[in-house]
Amino acid sequence: MIVPELPSTADGVARHYDELDLAYRRIWGEHVHHGYWRTGRESPAEAADALVAEVESRLGLESGQMLCDIGCGYGATAARITERHDVSVIGLTLSAAQEKVANARPSPRFTCLQRDWLHNDLPDASFDRAYAIESSEHMVDKARFFREAARVLRPGGRLVVCAWLEGKGARHWEIRHLLEPICREGRLPSRQPGGL
Repeated sequence: MIVPELPSTADGVARHYDELDLAYRRIWGEHVHHGYWRTGRESPAEAADALVAEVESRLGLESGQMLCDIGCGYGATAARITERHDVSVIGLTLSAAQEKVANARPSPRFTCLQRDWLHNDLPDASFDRAYAIESSEHMVDKARFFREAARVLRPGGRLVVCAWLEGKGARHWEIRHLLEPICREGRLPSRQPGGL
């Protein structure tokens, strides 16, 4: 397991995204996540769209459902889903800058809350579906991340998680020069080989 020397906190993650807000929007556009490359020839925008489509497919959406976007960023994924499906989305972000951009979207079926997922105060069994795209990595308590998802999902609900994984067999130099700096600078509290 990779654990940065300085502990990560929810406040640190919020500051990270607030401080780098303009840079991230210039780099990533409206999505604050990578993409799904099927061929390797997709542009970053095409790959981001493909990832959203993959999440939609795995959610198995039905008309009238209530979704939770855990770590919604600027709300682009939620907006795209509500444009294509008759569903509503509540998104959570730690970042004040992201919350401001997300709530400025003209999407009546999407609301963004500036709130820590691990202390979300959402009602039990209030969502049909939930998804987290590259946000679970920021959670200091991975087990609680999943317990909260189980708590807020209705019986038969579904959770889709897209997460960065370190991979198996990372070499010492890869850990030291690539993965540890990513954890430290990206405010990721820990990374485990091959999974969360």
